[in-house]
Amino acid sequence: MEWAYIHTINMENYKSDIINSRSIGFGSSDAATLLSVGRNGKLNKTAEKRIAVMLGQAEQKEFSTKSTKYGDYIENAIYETVKNTYPEYEVISNPYYQVDDLPYRFKCFNHIDIEIKQPHRIIWFEVKAVNDDLQKTIKKYEAQLCWHWWILKHIYRNQDVTVELFLAHYHTKDKHSEFNPKQLTLQSITFDESIYDDIQKGIDVVEKELDRFQYEAGTIIQAENLPEELNEAISQIHAKILSIKKAEQDVESFKQNLLQAMQENNINKISLPDMDISYVSSGESLKFNTPQFKKSHPRLYKKFARTEKRKAYINIRIKDKTDGKA
Repeated sequence: MEWAYIHTINMENYKSDIINSRSIGFGSSDAATLLSVGRNGKLNKTAEKRIAVMLGQAEQKEFSTKSTKYGDYIENAIYETVKNTYPEYEVISNPYYQVDDLPYRFKCFNHIDIEIKQPHRIIWFEVKAVNDDLQKTIKKYEAQLCWHWWILKHIYRNQDVTVELFLAHYHTKDKHSEFNPKQLTLQSITFDESIYDDIQKGIDVVEKELDRFQYEAGTIIQAENLPEELNEAISQIHAKILSIKKAEQDVESFKQNLLQAMQENNINKISLPDMDISYVSSGESLKFNTPQFKKSHPRLYKKFARTEKRKAYINIRIKDKTDGKA
């Protein structure tokens, strides 16, 4: 497993730069969070934690996993390949860029994985070593790619150069195989303004919240920073939950259709070997209005209310499309 050590010297300074830059603002890894904030118009837990890190109210936990190490190895292998392919041009690994002319109390910055500088052409490569196919990867990382595209255009806007952004998609089913150029696909990436407009709205929300922001400590860990085995188990559970939700929707749709059929045909019960399907007619049920009782009779409510201990448990919420990468 010698590959795991090839990248060490190249990546140590880069990772240190990322950690240090989190105290001055937001980078491409925050783009999905800012996109979610912009679309919802308010901070979420991930955004709160990220702001706390920036303001020194919390520390960012760092995890080195098999996936991140392998990703660094693939990134470095692609960098060496590009450098050897274009020896006449300047090829840079993980250059840092910062936008200084924005009206915010924090910076917007960027580490792109690979940059090629030609006389009148600038090319950026964002490397992803993943099991997902190309289109799914583009969709999954669209906020981060959009951030890169925005920074790239902004940095070179006054120079006589054309700019290009590529996703270097390395398709892999494991985290240990040697680098194979045949598994690499380069896809040109561009974006319209709509996605960045929502990211911009998220940045504006953060700026407005800074004066009154106070972080309530809690630990939030991005899934990609978890051990690979746990991350894979979480992905499997996610797929099962989605399957259950789809099945529940199908069952409910079936019940509505069957309800109408049983009413029209005066059927009270359908008997099967393993289950019965019964028609329940409409009617009334008596329910106690606890909130209204509490409001109207607070002393009496307090007299009969009791506190019960609750065991710790796991809550899993499937986010809708507007939630983004929380």
